[in-house]
Amino acid sequence: MYFTPAQAAEYDRLRLKAERVEQLALFVTDEKSAVQWLRQALDPAMGGRPLTYQDLQLSLFSSSTRRAMKSYPNYVKCWKKTFYKMKTSAGTTPIQTRKADLEALRQRTLLREYKEYLKGKGRLKTFRSEAVRAGFSVDWKERNYADIVQIAERLPESVLHEDQGLLMYYHNASLRLSDQPKQTSLF
Repeated sequence: MYFTPAQAAEYDRLRLKAERVEQLALFVTDEKSAVQWLRQALDPAMGGRPLTYQDLQLSLFSSSTRRAMKSYPNYVKCWKKTFYKMKTSAGTTPIQTRKADLEALRQRTLLREYKEYLKGKGRLKTFRSEAVRAGFSVDWKERNYADIVQIAERLPESVLHEDQGLLMYYHNASLRLSDQPKQTSLF
C-alpha cells in the first residue's frame, strides 16, 4: 500500500484502534477466504447486511476463482457450521454470543478430519487445507514434528508451495526433526 504522510498517520491511528487487523482476500480461493468474505458481506460495520441464500450465491460466484468454485459445496457446509440462519427473516447472520462456541466446534471438526489424514497412507487427493492447517498448529504446539512432516509429504506439492503457512510448518518441523539426536540401542 502507498500513503501520503497524512494518510499514513491516519492509517496508523485507525490500525491502533482496531480490535484485529486482517488482510482481506481479493478473491475467494479457499475455505478461509470464503468465511472471511461471508463475514464481510454480512457485517453491517463493513457495509454488509443480512442476505438471502440466492443473493449470497450470486455474490460468491462473482468473487470467486474457477478453482474455488469446485469447492462450493464445502463452503456451504462450512457456512452452516459458522453462521446461524435467522428464523425471523430471510437473512443469515453470525450471533456474537455464540461465536466462540461455533469456532470451538469448527476447530474440533477440523482436528477430527486431520486425525483421519494421519491414519491413511499414500498421497492425499481430497482434503481440507483448513483441517491440515489446524492440525499442523496443534502438532506444532505439542511438538509432534514427525506428524507434520508425514502429512506434508503426502500433500500435493502445488498445494504445499501455494500455502505459505503450511510450507512454513513443514520446513520448520523438518529442521526440528533433523536437529533431534538419534537414540541408538545400547545392546
